[in-house]
Amino acid sequence: MTQLVAIAIQRMLAEGDNWETSKRRMIERMRHATDRGTHGVITWTRDEIHERRI
Repeated sequence: MTQLVAIAIQRMLAEGDNWETSKRRMIERMRHATDRGTHGVITWTRDEIHERRI
C-alpha cells in the first residue's frame, strides 16, 4: 500500500508542470463555452442559489 501511495505522489509531482497548461486550457474552455440558455445574462445571486428552504 505504501508503494502505491508513493507512486501516486510521484506521478502527481511529475504532472505538476502540466498544471498551468491545464489551468489555461480550462479557463479558455469556460470563455468559449456553449450558451446554456442564459444568453450571458445572470438574473440570480449566489445567495438565492444557496438559499435553504425548510
